[in-house]
Amino acid sequence: MHYKVRIKKLFKTPLFWLLTFVGNLIILLGSLLLYYFESDSAAMKLEIIDCVLWSTSLTTTIGYNTYAPQTFGGKLTFIAMMVCLVLHGIFSYCADCSGIVCPRG
Repeated sequence: MHYKVRIKKLFKTPLFWLLTFVGNLIILLGSLLLYYFESDSAAMKLEIIDCVLWSTSLTTTIGYNTYAPQTFGGKLTFIAMMVCLVLHGIFSYCADCSGIVCPRG
């Protein structure tokens, strides 16, 4: 039962919503940038849904091994997403462990 109270507190915390927004923004921007750089130059024709799939699978660390960026801009997008996701993950973990996001008790 304690987890239900904690989840309710979590949803009331502005930092939780900020972290959620930033994480989703990273996925959206990564998808749009990949589509912009790779849609015309890729060996396989990419649609926006392919870019969203790639960005989401990269975010969840599953990986999307059937496609790798081919252009310089696509590769920079990949690197930038990885750096942003690592920093976002570190900040989220530290905020959770310190009780900032969802205070315990």
